[in-house]
Amino acid sequence: MSLDLLARAGALLRTVRQREGASLEELADSLMAFRSQVTGLPPKPGQADPASGLDPAGMARQVALAWPELGLYDLGSGEPLLAGGCQTVPDDIGSAHDDLAALALDLQSALALAPLSEERAVDTLRRSMHSHRVDQVLHLLRHLRALDSTTGSQ
Repeated sequence: MSLDLLARAGALLRTVRQREGASLEELADSLMAFRSQVTGLPPKPGQADPASGLDPAGMARQVALAWPELGLYDLGSGEPLLAGGCQTVPDDIGSAHDDLAALALDLQSALALAPLSEERAVDTLRRSMHSHRVDQVLHLLRHLRALDSTTGSQ
C-alpha cells in the first residue's frame, strides 16, 4: 500500500512540475485518485514533517511554466477569472498555481522522507491532506473541471 501511494505521489509530482503532455482532465483525474487514496487512510494525530529546504517560489514558477492556462479562480464555482470566465469578482479567490505548488511541495517533502522511512513519508502525506489540502484539492478540482469544459482538453 505505501509503495503504491508513494509511486502515485511521485507520478503526480512529475505531472504537476513538468506536465509531461498531460491534459487538464488527466491532471484532475490524477489529483482525484491521489486525494481518494490518501483520504482513505485513517487520520493520525500530529503534524506533517516540515518541508525544510524547499523553495516555494521556485516551485510556483515551475508550475506556472508547466500549466500556463491555469490562474486565478472563484473558489465557490471553480470558474476561471479570465475574459469570458467569471462575470463578477468573487469573494473568495483561489490561485491554481499556488494550490499546485503547495501540493507539490508536500509531495516533494514526503518523497524525500521515503528512503529513510516509508511510514514517515506516508504519514506526512496523510497529515498534510487531512489537515489542510483536502479542501484545497477540491477547489482546484472544481477549477480544472470548469476550465476544461470551457477550453476543451489541452
